[in-house]
Amino acid sequence: MAPSQAAGVRFNLILLTLVSSFLACAFLVWERRAPWHVVATVTGHLPPEESQVPYVFDPENGTLYFADTRELYELPPDYRGKMEIQDFHPSRTSFTFTTEEPGGGVRRRCWNMAAHREVSIPDYGRASWRLSASGTRILIEDVQPESPRRFQVLGLDGSVLHERVLPALDDRSSDAQHDFSTEGRFLIVTFADSRRVHLTLIYDMESQESWPFADRFAALSEEGVVWLKDAGSVIDRSYSEILRAVRLRNGEELWRTEVPEGVSDVVYLGRDRLAVGSPGTTTSVVIFEALSGRRLFTLGPANIPEFPVEIRDAGPSSYLVCGGSAWSFETGKRLPVIARPSGLWFFDDGRRALTDVVCGSPAEVVDTETGKSLFSFAPDPGFSILARPAGNQVLTADHRAGASKATLLLWGRRHPEGWKGHLQRPEVLGAIFLGAAALILLASRPRG
Repeated sequence: MAPSQAAGVRFNLILLTLVSSFLACAFLVWERRAPWHVVATVTGHLPPEESQVPYVFDPENGTLYFADTRELYELPPDYRGKMEIQDFHPSRTSFTFTTEEPGGGVRRRCWNMAAHREVSIPDYGRASWRLSASGTRILIEDVQPESPRRFQVLGLDGSVLHERVLPALDDRSSDAQHDFSTEGRFLIVTFADSRRVHLTLIYDMESQESWPFADRFAALSEEGVVWLKDAGSVIDRSYSEILRAVRLRNGEELWRTEVPEGVSDVVYLGRDRLAVGSPGTTTSVVIFEALSGRRLFTLGPANIPEFPVEIRDAGPSSYLVCGGSAWSFETGKRLPVIARPSGLWFFDDGRRALTDVVCGSPAEVVDTETGKSLFSFAPDPGFSILARPAGNQVLTADHRAGASKATLLLWGRRHPEGWKGHLQRPEVLGAIFLGAAALILLASRPRG
């Protein structure tokens, strides 16, 4: 073969390799920009709209399918077709469910996911119990007329971790209200009658210590910091109140500040953040540093229909959510997204949100920075779509299925919307390099 012919063959092979590689990279870029599409179907029930766990429950077969992790969990045969899940804890350690009793009525129960069995709750605690914030403890109140008051903290294995018994209430204490701290370390007893010397009593569940306060209770952290409120000057009939923080162990007052908007509700959010709701005609929520009392920013006024505020994490970002609106956790800047109070969820990348505004309107995927609609799960005429997030995917069901079992659709796409993420992908750089190399090679092709 002549040298010129051999060189031409090598050139054509190199060019073919470059072009083929370029087309392969270009195909990967195009494929990742494919629109939302159905990637799987599953049979069962969507969780309640406030659930943070994207599970699908098939009661007849006794299976739980977690759409974000693709895990399948099977319940024992004795529970199949006999339970209705009420609330699945975000930690996925436990869930509450109800069953019909043989003699009639409904009983509320608790399931331990790790142990794969029901938690044994004493008969006296069946009427009033709840899961702790971590989902690993059961907090029981047993308050009966003219009887000693019993309070217990149980582990998910049914063991008693802490117990406290208080004297029976007398007629003058009928206004007493009881509550636990988030994990049950402290018991809070408050009184509505302002003529009392002590309106707040806090008991340590791990010891016999207790702390009385003349102020009204506002919030309490599991670390032992209590926030108290007391009426300020009311000469001008303003809402102004004093809010202060006290460390229980040594009685140290950490800070005291006046809140001109007044104090209706206070929630300790964790991460050194305190949310204070105002009782004014225009609702707003003020965010404070919990341990220093420094005022950070105000959420609203934004027609916030309900309290409290909660923190939601989404990948590298964290948001404060209240009443279907959201704000940046770091800056307090409001996001341009609106949804129903329980109809706003964030994807794992933090750049997108799923909104469900009103019945009959489509659920939408929106950009959290601009509020721009990226995709709409449009329902058929006359119906609406029920949608729930599942990691970076979305579960949907047609509303016509109601509470009955239906085939649910799992929607997904290979890559988030927008070119911002694509520019970080190696196939994009590969397509640019290979395309440029092919053009340079063609331009320098030997003649003759």
